[in-house]
Amino acid sequence: TALGGHYLIADSDDVNTLYADGMPGLSKSSDRGLTWEDINEGIGGVTITDISQANNKDIVWAAAYNGIAKTENFTSGNPTWTFPVLEDPGAGIWVKPDDSNIVLVGEIGAIRRTADGGVTWTENDAAAFLSHDYSVTEFIQDVDDSNTIYAAVVNGEPNNSKTGMVLVSHDLGITWEDMDLLDGASAQTITQASNGDIYVGVGAEGGSS
Repeated sequence: TALGGHYLIADSDDVNTLYADGMPGLSKSSDRGLTWEDINEGIGGVTITDISQANNKDIVWAAAYNGIAKTENFTSGNPTWTFPVLEDPGAGIWVKPDDSNIVLVGEIGAIRRTADGGVTWTENDAAAFLSHDYSVTEFIQDVDDSNTIYAAVVNGEPNNSKTGMVLVSHDLGITWEDMDLLDGASAQTITQASNGDIYVGVGAEGGSS
């Protein structure tokens, strides 16, 4: 098993269990990272860019370069994936913890949303802010308001300067607005402290925010 090294998730109910992006697919460790195994049935040959798990730990959504995948038996020994649920390349993904039918997908130039578990999807809920140069790579939910979602946006064109933004939605991703936090700097990662403060990693070119 080869690890991608981009994402790592710890199981909140089992300190020994870790999940990480593999090369390709998804990998699992049951011994705190000493050994890893592939858990890729149904999604062989894909490169995972982000994963999100519902409160029901069996339900996990994964974004990949060649589509969106979903499993409903993640905690089994070898989860079975439905792929592609959405054929668009995904950079970031978020599933509503207490309602796994609501999912947001960050793409190049778009945020797409489903409220029926992936049967139907919106076309682009943030078209007013995102051009084909921008990629939505990460979503987080506000620590105090479960309807508020933040999205980290970067400029993915290698020949362009590292620009971006942070978008916010107060209705679970139906509508979005620019927070004007970064003076155009690239939002490469985002997190929120328990007191509500938001921290955004902007890379070497953008300083810090």
